[in-house]
Formats: sequence, C-alpha cells, structure tokens
Amino acid sequence: MNIEVKVIAGARRREIRLQGSRLLVKILSKPLKGKANEELIEYISDTFRVKRRDVTIVMGERDTRKVISIPIDAETFKKVLADESPV
Repeated sequence: MNIEVKVIAGARRREIRLQGSRLLVKILSKPLKGKANEELIEYISDTFRVKRRDVTIVMGERDTRKVISIPIDAETFKKVLADESPV
C-alpha cells in the first residue's frame, strides 16, 4: 500500500496521525544525512508492526512530502491508526 506522508523533522515528540488523506508524522531527528528518513522508516515499521526492510520511500526522499510503501491492507492501516490516536 502506498501512502502519502507529511514529515515534520526535529519535533519535540514522535507522533503519527491521519490528516486528511495523508499521514502526518512527527519525528525527533533533524533532516541531516538521511537520519530523519531512517527514523521515519523505523517509526513506521514499529507502528504498523512490519519489518524495516519492507517499508520503502517511493518518492520524496529529500522532501517533507513523501510517498512510502507499506505491506499492509487499508483495513489494517485504519485499525492501527485508530489504536495510536490519543483518547
């Protein structure tokens, strides 16, 4: 499944939520030498319980707007996000 992602690097805390039709992901790392992309892949893989090697950046490697590929279906995607959202 390909998902549009808006990344905010250098945030105070990690967060992932749906914003419109795309994911908003806040990560701690600064966008230097690929560290933010590495943290993004790690955070996405941990959140959706998939292997890191299965999460890839399809487009936007050097941009805050990215398209990532995750090997899950839409139902699982929505369920995981519902579990992650604060109540």
